[in-house]
Amino acid sequence: KTLPSVPGVRSRIAEAAAMDSTLVAVLIALVCVAAVVVLLLLRRRSRRDTVLLVGITDAGKTTLFGQLCYGKLVDTHTSTKENVGQLKTKTDAVIPLIDVPGHEKLRGALVEQHSRAARGVVFVVDSVRLEKELCDVAQYLYDILTAPALAAVPVLIFCNKHDNIMRMPLDKAKTKLEAELTTVRGTRQGTLDSTDKSRDAAERPLGDENVPFTFEQLGKRVSFLGGSGRGKIAPGTETRVFDGAALLAWITGLYA
Repeated sequence: KTLPSVPGVRSRIAEAAAMDSTLVAVLIALVCVAAVVVLLLLRRRSRRDTVLLVGITDAGKTTLFGQLCYGKLVDTHTSTKENVGQLKTKTDAVIPLIDVPGHEKLRGALVEQHSRAARGVVFVVDSVRLEKELCDVAQYLYDILTAPALAAVPVLIFCNKHDNIMRMPLDKAKTKLEAELTTVRGTRQGTLDSTDKSRDAAERPLGDENVPFTFEQLGKRVSFLGGSGRGKIAPGTETRVFDGAALLAWITGLYA
């Protein structure tokens, strides 16, 4: 026997089925959108298109960042957060720049956070205070040069305040850093040996460990440049003019 027909039952069943189909379609669409967003984020994180400005506290990173991104001097202060901006080139290309705070307790995590997006690293050094800050500078530079995520990333050591008569010449700065990096390398390796541990996976060997370190052991990866983030005083005036041509050439060359 068949059940008696109940008015409206079939139409309600059809409506329910249609609603279920619509709900399933909406859920599938949402999943697809979420997947696309995740893929785009992963692609963005894996794309190396950013230049990092790094260095110890008060090296002049933020001053340089302001000149590159805004074409002017900006107010600087010790920060606990990175500055993010864009460098616009003469060809209207846009290059992301990140100014990483130099505080010892912050910089490691922040560099690691942004290292996989780095196309180049500008390591800013105060060429007037380098003699006094040599140990701290070398420790940080060693971390940058041995970070696995930055293994093939070009590094420019920018000796800031090079307009000051008390500056350390570039060749002397290079020699001093090589000697100090040799010391740091020996200390780090000695620590590993004394604790009977294999080399930390988060640190690559720096150069040839059997001989004193030189930057030439890294091939053409590291370059040196002197300049002034504040700019030089134009002859016959009291106006400072930022001459960033050489620095800009190095940065834009990363994308050639």
